[in-house]
Amino acid sequence: VADPIGGNQEVISRAIGIARQTRAELLIAGFVYEHIANLPNAKDADIEAKVREKLVAEHRKDILKKFREAKGKRRAPPHSIEVHWEKRVAEWVMNRAAKEKVDMVMKRVHRSETLTYQPTDWQLLRGCKSSVLLVAEKHWKQSNNILAAVDLGTRSRGKRALNEKVVAQASELAKQFECELIVSYALPISRVLRDLDILDERKLQKEAKQRLDDFCDSLEAKGIRVDDRKLVKGEPEKALVNAAAKSRAALIVLGCVGRKRLAGRVIGNTAEQILRLSKADVLAVKP
Repeated sequence: VADPIGGNQEVISRAIGIARQTRAELLIAGFVYEHIANLPNAKDADIEAKVREKLVAEHRKDILKKFREAKGKRRAPPHSIEVHWEKRVAEWVMNRAAKEKVDMVMKRVHRSETLTYQPTDWQLLRGCKSSVLLVAEKHWKQSNNILAAVDLGTRSRGKRALNEKVVAQASELAKQFECELIVSYALPISRVLRDLDILDERKLQKEAKQRLDDFCDSLEAKGIRVDDRKLVKGEPEKALVNAAAKSRAALIVLGCVGRKRLAGRVIGNTAEQILRLSKADVLAVKP
């Protein structure tokens, strides 16, 4: 998903890099929409059509320019470029991704959100059936590793399967980009729980460490190399972001089960909380 008109289109550069490494076919989709119904003479169908045509053409021209700059002198991966007059971007992307069975949707992070307004990022995390890679606006310096965040405290068979899928995708990308794979599990012990002095924190931490070791050992047995394993404590979103920063991770890969009810909008998923805090890209893998 290209940036709106005037964006730096860093996402195009990242998409070209991934498409080259994974030998994927790349579709770049740009979107334009302006409220023109209340402009003077806007009821004139001819004027409205000219406005649309002009804006779409300008955006396509900008995307083509950024694409050529990003690919440099190297051969471009197989690709197509489309620009659409579209207000409901997330809906368009999700429908197209489902129709063509897209492996991954990429978009630059857009952080504005209110209770009544849910930006495209959140809609894609909650509703898109493809994996969603959200590219950070700013990155930590000297970052290149990949951190796979897993939930080893779950009893759900579906979420355990999602853990496996998360690590498999992270491992594949680590191989393609020749970087280290770190597997991290956050033990969710909040300050409030610590202050209650009821839980045996040392015992919980020991058990969590054993779960992480067993999980990573099972991955090694399946031929997935884990370069480092990190157990962190605290609120998962903060603890995992800190782990990614200390590990110099350019990418956090995690599972995402979208909440569509009001509670999901108010509380937010871990993936969405991580997006607010992280300076790494975030790849949300779907069940």
